[in-house]
Amino acid sequence: MKIVNWNCGGAFRKKIKPIIKYRADIYIIQECEHPDIFLNTSELKNFRYYWKGSNKNKGLAIIYNPKYKVDLITLDQTFRNRELKWFLPVSVNDTFDLTAVWTHKAEAEAFHYIGQFYWLLEKNLSSLKKPIFIGDFNSNTKWDAWDRWWNHSDIVKILENGNIIRLYHNWMKEEQGSESVKTFYHRKNLDKGYHIDYIFADKDFIRTTENFEYGNIDEWLEFSDHIPLIWSLTIPQ
Repeated sequence: MKIVNWNCGGAFRKKIKPIIKYRADIYIIQECEHPDIFLNTSELKNFRYYWKGSNKNKGLAIIYNPKYKVDLITLDQTFRNRELKWFLPVSVNDTFDLTAVWTHKAEAEAFHYIGQFYWLLEKNLSSLKKPIFIGDFNSNTKWDAWDRWWNHSDIVKILENGNIIRLYHNWMKEEQGSESVKTFYHRKNLDKGYHIDYIFADKDFIRTTENFEYGNIDEWLEFSDHIPLIWSLTIPQ
């Protein structure tokens, strides 16, 4: 199986041709318009999807090859009676649970971005089967704040205690906050690069990972301020 994650920066319908070169089985796309706008007339017309967003022009999509069994699952996605933004959880082949991520500032008073993810974990982590969290987290250890107990580093510890690893850091043998690969360039400025797109996965996926890479910035900055993440794996039994 191959999974590709990419914050396309909007107008995904105009950017399908470059991303499908990876021949992925599952595409996770942030800032994606509703797939009804493009799916039936694109190279992905035989794929299916799940999508959520605040309007039809910008949301979070999982677009998948129907040869796999991908079913939407129910998680508690509320905090103080407001919806957490944005998480899209599915079960894949009844084997593992994958949650697509695109964190937002939201309207949660203090719990912005990684705080939204914290509450998703707090409410749901124990119920997930071989969990994978993949997407644009808008977060990095470099931005830990001294007066928060739900910093990026705190989230990493919570996940590690649940036997969930940082796939990039395991693959590249790098420390959190010292990533050599930048995944996001603010306003496409090469001097403002940050590592904010991740896969966190159950430790069983260490032995089933075949390849893990990010796209080349020279190729992808034309299309978005993020570069795609490409993960090839054997599905664990």
